[in-house]
Amino acid sequence: MEPGDCRSRRILVVEDLDDPRLVALSGPVGYGLIQTPPGDMAPDAAVAALILVADQIEDFHHHGYIVQLFDSAACWSGALAQFLARRGIKLPEIFPETGDVRGPL
Repeated sequence: MEPGDCRSRRILVVEDLDDPRLVALSGPVGYGLIQTPPGDMAPDAAVAALILVADQIEDFHHHGYIVQLFDSAACWSGALAQFLARRGIKLPEIFPETGDVRGPL
């Protein structure tokens, strides 16, 4: 990170960007957000979007960011785990304030 760079280098994977709990967590010095498809989307239709989410997780992981799943994205954790495993990356942990910890990246 460059001097004066205020990014927190923390990313939350979320399903619902309108979740009121995110207001206090996001912003210039808070968490960045990656959005998954809606939880009620058919799995076949969500595959392309989940691959893009996995691409983003992989990129942030390789650049040293902390990536965590917000509880609303947990519905896609099985699919994301498969896409990430193919890249040699473990599923990110669940954000501690919202659910059970699944283990480090």
